[in-house]
Amino acid sequence: MAVNTSKGTVRFAAFELNLRSGKLRKDGAKPVRLPEQPFRILAMLLEHVGEVVTQTGGFEAKESKDGNWLYYSKESEEGVWKMPIQGGTGTLVLNRRCRRYWDLTDQGICFMDVDATPHPTISFYNFDTQQVTRIGTLDKQPPIAGSGTLSVSPDGQWVLYPQVDHVESHIMLVENFR
Repeated sequence: MAVNTSKGTVRFAAFELNLRSGKLRKDGAKPVRLPEQPFRILAMLLEHVGEVVTQTGGFEAKESKDGNWLYYSKESEEGVWKMPIQGGTGTLVLNRRCRRYWDLTDQGICFMDVDATPHPTISFYNFDTQQVTRIGTLDKQPPIAGSGTLSVSPDGQWVLYPQVDHVESHIMLVENFR
């Protein structure tokens, strides 16, 4: 990784990140301005290359708006965890099986409760009250595995989530197999 302090850039793999403008360029292509939160997380990780952030595994990292906390999921344990942004021990915040279907807001965590019956729900965990409120029930199931995620709009008015609309399989005949 190369850092050019006079230009305020960091180069890693095929990428170049401008720390002043928040723009990311790949292989000399036109730079793209990163949203503030992903830019801050990427800059923090680049400052600490090679350092382990979580000691017990983690993915789906999201920084709190005040910049003090890193919220994340674990592969080995359910729920949403948080730890101080500068490092430290993680603590369980939301003890619900939500897979990767959650997003952080200023007031709490919006998540898909995949264990709700008879169908999964979109729910909200409020940081202040530590209570979960059901927002709505899904008519269809979320994908079992894969790249599913849940996103809340910046104004908190919209939630985007994946669902399975149609499952189909076919039996095919292959002639002259041998």
